[in-house]
Amino acid sequence: MSIKVVYNKFSDVCKHYTFGKKLLDEPEKIIDRLNEHFDGVEFGQFDGCNPDNVYINSFIEIDTQEALIECAKILNHGEYDQLVNEDRLPAYVEEHEEEITSRLEDSYIFLGHKGDSWYFLQ
Repeated sequence: MSIKVVYNKFSDVCKHYTFGKKLLDEPEKIIDRLNEHFDGVEFGQFDGCNPDNVYINSFIEIDTQEALIECAKILNHGEYDQLVNEDRLPAYVEEHEEEITSRLEDSYIFLGHKGDSWYFLQ
């Protein structure tokens, strides 16, 4: 016997999971992107798309330095430090956001960024 339960949004399911409910602490725009990403997805209680598994095994939050240097590979450490020292990093990120996002989406499901935090699913 099986039972199928339908929720309107992925975030509605998250509150019923121990670790998955931590996703609800993220910025609203990240929760909205998670809802979009999982819209229409069917999953079982213990499979890869359940909120606990997503939070533990897929969800990543990194800082701007790691996003630009390690993940997007758009800057090296010297270039990053120079932008920080000259207080030009926010302007650089804004100016190159489309290219940064494109590079990140080559390897990750990019959910967005807010402030110094960048969010992905791997």
